[in-house]
Amino acid sequence: MWKSMVVKVCAGLALVLSLGACGDDDDGGGGGGGGSSGSMFSCDTPAKFACFEIAIPPGSGQQAAADQCTADGGTVGTACPSASVIGECNGAIHYFYYTGYSAVDKAEEVCVGLGGTWSTP
Repeated sequence: MWKSMVVKVCAGLALVLSLGACGDDDDGGGGGGGGSSGSMFSCDTPAKFACFEIAIPPGSGQQAAADQCTADGGTVGTACPSASVIGECNGAIHYFYYTGYSAVDKAEEVCVGLGGTWSTP
C-alpha cells in the first residue's frame, strides 16, 4: 500500500515539482523580494490513513495536484489534520500517517532513505 501511494504521489506531483524547479531556489535561507513562494496545498486520503502537504507555486501546478489528489480519492485542502497522527516525514513534501496505517516502519525507512526527517508524536 505504501509503495503505490508513494508512486502515485510522485507521478502526480512530478509536474508540480518540475514547475517549482523553474522558480525560486528555496534553500531555507531568508527570502529576497519578488516572486511568490507558493501556497500550501494538502491532499488528505483518509481511506489510506495518510495526507501530505507541499508549497506549490501559483499556476497550473496547483490544479494538476488537485486533480491527482481527487483522482486518488483524496480531499484537497491547505493543511493536513493533526488528530491521530502516528508518524510524519518532513522533507520537500510533508507526509502525515494516521492511526490505521499498517506500514509505518516501511514509511519511516523510505522517508529516511530519501533524506527526510522522521518523527512520531
